[in-house]
Amino acid sequence: IMEPMIPKSIPVKELNIFKDIQHNFYLKLICLIVILYLELTIGEVIIHKYLMHNKEGSIARKIWGNSHNTHHLDVNHDMRLEEDYRKEGLFFNNFDVIYIAVLTFIIWFPTIQIFFKIKWYYVAIMTTLIGIFYQKMWDFLHYSFHQEKEMNKYFKNPVFYWLFHNHSMHHLIKGKHKGNYNIIFPGGDHIFGTYRTKVNNREYCKNPHEKHIGYCKMEEEKTPLEFGFQWE
Repeated sequence: IMEPMIPKSIPVKELNIFKDIQHNFYLKLICLIVILYLELTIGEVIIHKYLMHNKEGSIARKIWGNSHNTHHLDVNHDMRLEEDYRKEGLFFNNFDVIYIAVLTFIIWFPTIQIFFKIKWYYVAIMTTLIGIFYQKMWDFLHYSFHQEKEMNKYFKNPVFYWLFHNHSMHHLIKGKHKGNYNIIFPGGDHIFGTYRTKVNNREYCKNPHEKHIGYCKMEEEKTPLEFGFQWE
């Protein structure tokens, strides 16, 4: 009696995504760029939220100072600045560039070593260039967001308009509900759940800063906001 023939199983190649990436230069490069960008956008949220929006007596206040908090008091609900606004809160200085470059190096160096063995000083050059780039972009965009002439000049650019709208929400929303901490590298706010599209200051307006009393009155009366911004 002949025994029934049992088909032999076809060997399946073991799937090892990490191994495949390690042996493909372009996959490694793409993955590295994505990871480095994620680190930038997440880092931007953390620095903006905890270092720049620091509290009195905190270590962050000693490192970063209070210029960014005072900048928020200089901005009106239409994003225009008070006539006597303080410039130090509007621009980055050279020490800010150093902070950003050092923090970026601390995060980027071990990440890059996973994919490519690059000398530390090359990474230091890269992160220094990132710090300089960030300063130039921040100074240009942040200044433009608060100047009527600059806003009108760049409004037709969809990227600028989105960034302007995003930063405006950061200023229009006060207190613990504040969000939209990304300025140049979008994405981190969506990851942390701090991206806002409508203004809600009802909780903050129970005990607002004296400079925001009129603004809270506007929300109570649902006074229309400029640039199409909406109350929640």
